[in-house]
Amino acid sequence: MVEFLIKFADELAPLIPPFSLSIFGGLTGYIIKKNEERSLKQLFADLIVAIFVGMIVHFALQNYDFSNSWKAVYVAMSACMAREVLLIFSNKFLKTINTTLGSEKEKDDNKKNKDKDDKKEKKNE
Repeated sequence: MVEFLIKFADELAPLIPPFSLSIFGGLTGYIIKKNEERSLKQLFADLIVAIFVGMIVHFALQNYDFSNSWKAVYVAMSACMAREVLLIFSNKFLKTINTTLGSEKEKDDNKKNKDKDDKKEKKNE
């Protein structure tokens, strides 16, 4: 059991810096907001979104050859602007999915229409 906990802690250790930067970015984003409700509930919600976005950016940058300093900047800034970054990611992701699914659906629709046309031609013969 102790070995499992040590191994688990070793695997989580690399995530502490981006997690911490996400929290600081979220706090900064909360502080610089203007004309919005300020409450403990809103702070908690903003921190959750900031941590989520910061960790997504951290994992997205894993395959790129950036220095750790630049990765830290990207994580912190994305957490600071968490809502906007989340919208950009979701729009890009959904656009990719819709493009992929749309082209597959279009192929299926074309095939169905062709099959219907073939059946009509056979009936007319």
